[in-house]
Amino acid sequence: MKKSNRTLALITAAVSALSAAAAAVPVQSLAADSASAKSYKIDKNIIRSTYFDRDSDSYDFGGRNTYTKDGEKDYYDYLIMEDEIVGMYAKADYPNRKLSCSEVMLSEGAEDAGLTPSALDINHDGFLSPEDYAIYLNALTKDYDIESAVGEASFNIVKYKVRSAKEVVVPASFYDADNGIIKPVFTINSNAFSSCTDLDTVYLNDYRQPNWIDRYGKPMNPTNVVKASACLYVDNNAFNGCDKLTSVYFPQNLSLEPDAFKGTAFDTSANRFDNTGVTYYKDSDTKSPKIFAFKPNLTQTLFNGSLAFVPGTTGVNYGFAARGREGYPLLIKGLILPATVKFIGKDAFANCDNLETVNSKEFAQLDTCDQDLIRKYVCAFNCTKFMAKENQAQLDRVMEDIERNYNVTVNSNDREKQLAAAKEVVRNITYTAYCGDSDFSIYPDKPYHTLDYSRNNIYSELAGLTTGRTTCGGIAAVYSLLLDMLGVKNYRVGAAEHSFNVVYIDGQWSMSDLTSFCNDYNEELEKDNNIKFTESKLSTLSRMTFESINSDNGRYDSNIYSEPSFRFYEASKNKQFITMGEDNRYYFVMDPTDRSRLFVYKYLGIDGNTAEQEAVDERLEKLGDDTVSYIKLYQGLNTVGNRVYFLDDWKEQIFATLHPKDKYLSYEDACKQAYFDGWTRSHEIN
Repeated sequence: MKKSNRTLALITAAVSALSAAAAAVPVQSLAADSASAKSYKIDKNIIRSTYFDRDSDSYDFGGRNTYTKDGEKDYYDYLIMEDEIVGMYAKADYPNRKLSCSEVMLSEGAEDAGLTPSALDINHDGFLSPEDYAIYLNALTKDYDIESAVGEASFNIVKYKVRSAKEVVVPASFYDADNGIIKPVFTINSNAFSSCTDLDTVYLNDYRQPNWIDRYGKPMNPTNVVKASACLYVDNNAFNGCDKLTSVYFPQNLSLEPDAFKGTAFDTSANRFDNTGVTYYKDSDTKSPKIFAFKPNLTQTLFNGSLAFVPGTTGVNYGFAARGREGYPLLIKGLILPATVKFIGKDAFANCDNLETVNSKEFAQLDTCDQDLIRKYVCAFNCTKFMAKENQAQLDRVMEDIERNYNVTVNSNDREKQLAAAKEVVRNITYTAYCGDSDFSIYPDKPYHTLDYSRNNIYSELAGLTTGRTTCGGIAAVYSLLLDMLGVKNYRVGAAEHSFNVVYIDGQWSMSDLTSFCNDYNEELEKDNNIKFTESKLSTLSRMTFESINSDNGRYDSNIYSEPSFRFYEASKNKQFITMGEDNRYYFVMDPTDRSRLFVYKYLGIDGNTAEQEAVDERLEKLGDDTVSYIKLYQGLNTVGNRVYFLDDWKEQIFATLHPKDKYLSYEDACKQAYFDGWTRSHEIN
């Protein structure tokens, strides 16, 4: 359509939209039709009841990055539908209703290709809505056996069921028929395509967050770009048996196991090559190939400690440095990353202790683009001097704020220092967790899911101040670092479920858990979308007192540990349980009748081999802390005062005991007792 005609059409469509909207939803107010209204929810019954003839040529809307029909009905056709319909909702300010085909217009490219709104109306009801593209995606989903990923709103591909396929476009998202939602694909499991013996071409795709709205009514991806938040992981032997596979098209965000393409012609072709001390994969795109730095080449060495990636490199594999020969990570002093790099996998350079520069500069000297790239994937730089130095600079700025905002210095009393440090942690960090399948309307829509950061960042030791979003472990790590700088005795502690801190004030050990304060900020926002971040933070800070951040419950049985990275921070040296490649299962308990001491033990299993007094004594000697001492265990348990503590690995615990002289109880039977405290896994002895 000519642009002059489009202007007239837009005016006509606007008039039609008003009349059609009134006819379609006569009782709906304008306020309810805005972005702040309840987000649109897919009607699962429509998806189930609609017949969709996928073989019909009517549903060939285009191909890879084009509206030109390619004779296939695959994920690329779904993407065209999704982009067009979501774009219509964006123009209409995301109404909570269907859009009449007569009131909307497609993009100029779609119109020029001859597409019409009615062509996208899959269920033929005269309206366009997310149901239409969900019907298409649901049909594609049925080609796969899939499973929901544990702890994450995403799918794993277990098996591709079309055994005769020669070419496959692997969807980057699937439709969840049980919940009526669309989730990204994060993993291709081992042997997922092993039955496709005729397969010769595979297109892998990035999950591109659609420009829907998040839970606060804010558009999630108005620029329509691939964000860092989702990465496709391909497991070992994912294409086992695909001997004829010669062409693979990579996404931008990719992580590969070493034998992902083992046994395929793609693996042995020119697509895998060595250069500048690195092994690479190059995909089959001749126009714009993805060049993926896979692992260090064991036969070559670094040049003066500098690792330079070949020009044109687009991504670096997760755990990259660790895949080199033994000791290789310690040899890396600098990285040269081409400007073409868009993805860096989790822990790519983790434990490269001596890494100090990227592109011959420290972090603070890098240009904005390079800094932004590293922030996106800060989890790739755990335990490096490069990021530890920047993190220390961030801590120094927070210390300046502590003095300016609270008039607190290292010479203040410990109560004042602890409260000031706690408030600055809450001011700077938001607790972040992933949402489950029932937590969103159509797509994962919590702000963290939509930001341009690696989803693995929240577990990074560096995320707290670098991105401002982390889990309980990151919150506790920053808190410990600040308390160490202020001279307040503390330990970062925790277990699989939760991390927090223990702090020694006025001769007493107390638990200090700031997660609820950081999380309270999010909960308030969810109650009222109009509350501003700053206002909510200030409200939370105003409620914090010394008493409110410290618990008088001294009965936790939990792991006492710190990440190896604490050794990079001068103020924390010899003040935390820093571990270096050793068994990290040190645990502590507090005596509820005397909180002047922490008791520490090392758990090695339920076989009674739990003493390890030498190891504990050696660790305590390094600490030089006379408020912490060893405690002997009985039958894999320990008793302090009148309370017995169950160990963290309780699912493996066959028997528990109330007291050496009493009968044994199973863990399940102990849980049934009214006076059993399940979270702390402790039991009161009468």
